[in-house]
Amino acid sequence: VVYGLFLAYFLINLFRAWKSRTDTDIASLFLVVGMVAFFLISRPLFSFKLQVLEFFILGSLLALENKRSKGLSGFALAMILMVGAAVLAELSGNAATGSAFYYLDVWMTTLFALGGYIATGHGFR
Repeated sequence: VVYGLFLAYFLINLFRAWKSRTDTDIASLFLVVGMVAFFLISRPLFSFKLQVLEFFILGSLLALENKRSKGLSGFALAMILMVGAAVLAELSGNAATGSAFYYLDVWMTTLFALGGYIATGHGFR
């Protein structure tokens, strides 16, 4: 199901970017597709795949909400929200399982949220 959702999302955005005929939109979409595909295939844990999907959707929703805002200030606010959500998710997961804080998980989930932001909003224009 997770793979199907990603595939449908990327195909819809690829057709949309193809119609706009801009190379940067298509290149940014392929960059995000490669990143997401690599981590979905390389990580065997299903819970990690769900976390990738959740943060990718968070980045997509932030990009859709941020389309009204022009410039770097909207992007900076979206980045603060993405990093804050990643830290909260890591802290709450660690509190539930009693494990240690792992900063690489915060980095990975922030990258996937940023990937969703770029794939949906095609950058911070």
